[in-house]
Amino acid sequence: MGDIWQTRLFPSHSKESDILSYKSCLVYGHSRNSPEHMHDGQPSLHSILVLSRMYKHFLSVSSQISFCSAPVRLDSYNACQFSCGYCYARARTGSGREAKLAAADASTLEMRLHRVNNGIINSALDEFLQHRTPIQFGGMSDPLMPIEAKIRSTLKIMQVLKDDGYPYLLSTKGKLLFEDIYIDALSNANTLVRVSFAGCSEELRRRVDRGALSYETFLSLIGRLRDRQIKVGLRLQPLIPGQEQHAAEMIMQLPVGCVDHVSAEYLKVPVSADKKFGDALLNYFDGSVITWYRDNSSSLVGNEYVLPAGYRRPHLKVLRDICTSKGITFGYADNDFLILSDGDGCCSGSDIYLKNSNIFRANTLGILRNNISKGNDLFEFDTKELWYPKKNISQYLNSKTRIYRDEQPVKDWQDYLAASWQGEWGQYSPDYFLKHSEFQASGIQR
Repeated sequence: MGDIWQTRLFPSHSKESDILSYKSCLVYGHSRNSPEHMHDGQPSLHSILVLSRMYKHFLSVSSQISFCSAPVRLDSYNACQFSCGYCYARARTGSGREAKLAAADASTLEMRLHRVNNGIINSALDEFLQHRTPIQFGGMSDPLMPIEAKIRSTLKIMQVLKDDGYPYLLSTKGKLLFEDIYIDALSNANTLVRVSFAGCSEELRRRVDRGALSYETFLSLIGRLRDRQIKVGLRLQPLIPGQEQHAAEMIMQLPVGCVDHVSAEYLKVPVSADKKFGDALLNYFDGSVITWYRDNSSSLVGNEYVLPAGYRRPHLKVLRDICTSKGITFGYADNDFLILSDGDGCCSGSDIYLKNSNIFRANTLGILRNNISKGNDLFEFDTKELWYPKKNISQYLNSKTRIYRDEQPVKDWQDYLAASWQGEWGQYSPDYFLKHSEFQASGIQR
């Protein structure tokens, strides 16, 4: 395991420097919920975090494998310092800001890639890496949050990926992105950098994206990435309902030739949102985001409320039209609209902008898009045509999403794919993706 580090982050007004020691792990100082560490009803940006251990499961197959074209997730930290008012990690899993901080070990990734490159494949995750499926770097925490300036776990991982030429998507809202050492690590790497902002007015964004990079700063510095030929995407995630005009203005403000791709996804509201979302966002929705969504005919999809497609799609098309006029590709990041995105790589544009990579096509969405690209009017899949992992996939799924037979978890991806295709495993059947698209099939071969 190596040394155990303890890091105390002091409030921003403190003149004390950070403390690094080899003492045993404990939360130092005031309670996490004490007033001096709260802001807007949430832990402040400088709340106490403790780096107590190495992050063991920093690289994994994502639970979004049933529809995502890049279902390999990498997080350099298991918790996040940012206090986004809509924090998905906190609302969905209870992790995020409240977990004790652990950092990934770049040398572990380096050794794994070396082993895989030498043909030693021990797991389904290894199979994805051998297939050169793009990695999504920054799924549950921001890789460029403030403590990264001290620990540099993200920087080391970026260098490993660059040296290997491995394709990856880096998602961040951190100010460190524009430091020279990170620009150097991104230059000539096989990556698309996706910079995230809430799609809303600047005044509301300051209150819900607290501590993050400001949009004004992003616009003033984005040319530095373009000067180094770094591919850049803008993620308007979440897009706040009622704020669509502001989101459109954000795209129109983009300097010519500096952003390659834009994706947008409406705010999805977990059933725990009224307890987990920040006060600023709750106040915007008159005190209860759940009530507001219900009153506006939202549907409960899984554990999240989603606005009606008839409301979302026209606004998203406006954003796409603006992007098209500026020569920018667009990704519909709402799951039910993914099939409408430019390229085949879900919402990310990964298949357009990453080199020597192979997006994952052997899921329901990938199979539909594969048939559409061939002009087929009868949608079917052939397991001999599309690559898929052959080793045990169930270990990457939680107990609620695994399929069981004779009280034993099903391990073969073909079984999960068949169940998804038949509409018997989750909601991501062919009908889910096709019902809002302009693509019509004469039939779906089950």
